[in-house]
Amino acid sequence: MEKDNTEGALQFPNVSGIKFANKDQKVTVNNKEYDVPQYEDDAHTHVKDGYNEVLSITIKEIDPKAIWNFAFSVAPMYYYSDAEHIAAFDYESNFGVEYRSQSFMNNVVNSTEKVGVPVGAGAYAASKASGGIDNITAGQFYDLGGVYFERNPYFNPDGKGPAKIKKIRFSVVAENQMVDSLYTGSIDFVEPNAKPGTITELNGKRDEGIGNKNVQTSGYGYIGINAGKVPSIYVRRAIMYSINTQETVNYYGTTAKPIYRSMSLSSWVSTLALQNVTSYYPYINGPVPSNLNVVDPDYREYVTRLGKKAGDTLTSQEQEDFIRHLVGDLGGYTLNSDQVYFKGSDTCKYTFTVVGDESDHPAWAALWHAKELLNNWGFEIEVKTDTYGLQKLSTGDLTVWAAAWGSTIDPDMYQVYHKESTATSVNNWGYKQILRDTTSKYQTERDIIDELSELIEEGRKVDDSTDNGKIARANIYKSALDLVMELAVELPTYQRDDLFAYNTNKIDVSTFTPDSELSAFKGLTSNIHLISLNVAK
Repeated sequence: MEKDNTEGALQFPNVSGIKFANKDQKVTVNNKEYDVPQYEDDAHTHVKDGYNEVLSITIKEIDPKAIWNFAFSVAPMYYYSDAEHIAAFDYESNFGVEYRSQSFMNNVVNSTEKVGVPVGAGAYAASKASGGIDNITAGQFYDLGGVYFERNPYFNPDGKGPAKIKKIRFSVVAENQMVDSLYTGSIDFVEPNAKPGTITELNGKRDEGIGNKNVQTSGYGYIGINAGKVPSIYVRRAIMYSINTQETVNYYGTTAKPIYRSMSLSSWVSTLALQNVTSYYPYINGPVPSNLNVVDPDYREYVTRLGKKAGDTLTSQEQEDFIRHLVGDLGGYTLNSDQVYFKGSDTCKYTFTVVGDESDHPAWAALWHAKELLNNWGFEIEVKTDTYGLQKLSTGDLTVWAAAWGSTIDPDMYQVYHKESTATSVNNWGYKQILRDTTSKYQTERDIIDELSELIEEGRKVDDSTDNGKIARANIYKSALDLVMELAVELPTYQRDDLFAYNTNKIDVSTFTPDSELSAFKGLTSNIHLISLNVAK
């Protein structure tokens, strides 16, 4: 929507593709008929309580992710507007807000009586610690390390009435205190890290009323390399070959799996197109994979020339020769007086960062052992934790780091990898330096990013409402994900489970989401309004 130069004004009063569908006529949606609502005024600008308003959105072209783009939360106008603007609302050109108005944002949207207390249409409403959902202040909602909710008496989406449990408190509990807090009864439901030792401990508490369940998470773990700080694609590849991603999987034991492309195993793309892929950069100290068609061509050429067969392991000298071939012969780096590779202003002296303040992390061992290898082969690597790591990630200030993604239900790759994305992820990959470079320094990377962006755009134009459409779109992303690997800025490591633990003496576990419906996008408490307690509270 284009704006003119007047504060609060628009060149166009509305968007023709967004309509109040049943404003003046009946409509049918998903085989359900919606009548014209009753209004409080003759101008038909205010619908009476209890009547459905159907919003119709028409998009210009095919966009398979559009349905997820519009999965926004419903909020009443009084939460983001005021009496003056609500009175002017007319569905046509006045929508209860002022555009390009800092005073409206400061005095209306961010007014003190609104900030700090959530409002929506869910199963629970913000409440005071002592109970009651009317006239809540931020100080009453957040109290003594917790926030308080009470069931919303108007919530009745399935005709089964409002939520079964009347009051719920969400508490702030440190990760290392979660399980103990569950045992003492100070909390009843937690999501601890799914480490083998934690699961074993929880399983031993079943007779004491402690239950637990694993559900595959929607995201995945990865190790990133910023091309802006490690400018050679061959040096980045050498680093990736030196990382044993299986060590990150081992951290979680049986609750994690290796992942070889930058797409969560929970995505239907993985199911349709990524079942037979293996590591693009096989661990240099590990066995030669059986399928050399899905690995970096330089590795394939090297092991083939050596006559290596599937399952063979390179000798220490062969490993070193390959890494030095990448960095020296292909990358053009030479050794300085300290026997560390350099080229121009770049010296292979890098910091590997684990985001957080603890080395108890899935990637710590993998990065540490990679450091030990690389420091024997012309690198100078330091591994450390960083409490401010997430902040530095948002500005692209880390060189090599370990973190994890949370994935959405649609596999669109635009935000994370497209050359025109404004997300912080492209800063992490070094897109700014790659795309702004006017020399041949990043020519290979620019070519890859151009091709990758074209595939991402192509994937956005495929109608995946049919099985054939899904397969076609999945294959496009398979090719795009191979390019992400070729770019050598992200090394996927593990796909883990989420772990839920709970008090079975208090919670009626039969009212959790049924096992048949559990997924990465639907957890135990997704239908929280249907969950009951074993005892009255």
